Amino acid sequence: MRAMTLLAACALAGCASTGDLSSVRYQPVGQCVDSLADVSAAPVTVVPQDGRGANRPKFVKIHEAATCVREGERARPALLYTLADLPVPTEISVTVEAAGLSRSAETAVFAPSVVILDRDRRALKRYTLNDFDQRGGTYTLVAFLNEEAAREGYLLVEPDAEQVGRTMENRVGVNNSVTVATMYGGFTWVSGDELQRTSHLTDVGRIAVSARAHDARPFEERNRR
Repeated sequence: MRAMTLLAACALAGCASTGDLSSVRYQPVGQCVDSLADVSAAPVTVVPQDGRGANRPKFVKIHEAATCVREGERARPALLYTLADLPVPTEISVTVEAAGLSRSAETAVFAPSVVILDRDRRALKRYTLNDFDQRGGTYTLVAFLNEEAAREGYLLVEPDAEQVGRTMENRVGVNNSVTVATMYGGFTWVSGDELQRTSHLTDVGRIAVSARAHDARPFEERNRR
């Protein structure tokens, strides 16, 4: 029954087996650059107002898709997005997916530092995992880009050095079901339980970044017939 509980917890988190903690630490891929100034910026995926169409946010592994930045002895992955093509105001969404560790119900969660930068790559606003909303094994940040200074700026996603290596404790609900066959048919017995889960904050993981433009016209003008 305990094995079923652990599997149910992992399914609830939407996670996949990744092995022990040694497999969820950042290992640079390719050559590293010396500073953030050397990182190339990519466009943000813009989701249509109706949510339809081919432009859907795609999850990437930050430890594979990001540029490696090495400053001193520390290397970190950095994803940089340009905001130049986005209108103001715009809603920016950053989603992080937890990954299950095969040895137990523990999970690994990328600890993000999300920073809005101006055109000179100076920080305007910063968000951490504490600003994300958690739903099972998914953490989502919704930030509104209202600053005119960010119109030609950037969005930076990198590990939060202050959080990497820490743990979080939370409780998750799990359901167990057992189907019993009898000579008169069968029945299913369902029970619920809570499980204490430990999440290890790491510098690797799966994230998705997207933007949705908002109509800046006043309410009366938007609804004028």
